[in-house]
Amino acid sequence: MTKISKKRSILLFLIVALVVLTVSVLCSCGLFGGLNSKSDSGSTTNKVDLSDPSVRVEVLGTFNYTGEPIEPTEDQIRVYIGNDDHYLNSAQFSFSYSDNVEVGFGTIKIIAKEESRYTKGSTSVRFEIVPGYEQAFVTDLSDLQEKILNDRYSRAVITDGFSIEEGETLTVPKGKKIYLGGTWEEYTNKGEIVLSEDSVLYIGYNNESTTLINDGSVSGQGKIVMNAISTI
Repeated sequence: MTKISKKRSILLFLIVALVVLTVSVLCSCGLFGGLNSKSDSGSTTNKVDLSDPSVRVEVLGTFNYTGEPIEPTEDQIRVYIGNDDHYLNSAQFSFSYSDNVEVGFGTIKIIAKEESRYTKGSTSVRFEIVPGYEQAFVTDLSDLQEKILNDRYSRAVITDGFSIEEGETLTVPKGKKIYLGGTWEEYTNKGEIVLSEDSVLYIGYNNESTTLINDGSVSGQGKIVMNAISTI
């Protein structure tokens, strides 16, 4: 072998060795489909578990009671990782719902799909169901008690005069509102009115003149509000 041929062989060997070394380095960095790459197939081993404290989940808004199961849409459920302000695509998750009919708090379980690029596992988040904002018009005490206990209604208007007789109790549930007024100007309480926490008994509806003759008792943590031309 001539000296020139020998030099060419050595040079070719060095070039091949350099190429092999370069490819190995690139693969280890994940640029050619190595272990740490984030491919569409979800093969990455660096997925964050949804139960990790760095994961934040938000449900946008509150939801009115309807009597039917309430399921926030995927656009209303947002999953963040760390301090990133960009939420993950909801197509990476599946959702299931529980306790999502009655007023209070429902639960959403969020499960990362196998093909999810960045997350794995599951987590849960709660969302609030509030009383519906429908207004009930009632004409007697039994009708009032039935309607005001129904989560569909947040307030009731007593449009016809009636008395709460001795031994009878009108209980205004927490957060509910009752208005005395409408087609009748005078109401009588000979029994007991119990105002639960955050409840309100309004004397007068739509600025009409209304009188509550209170010969019984009024108690509880709620409050009574009178308009300017009503009396008690």
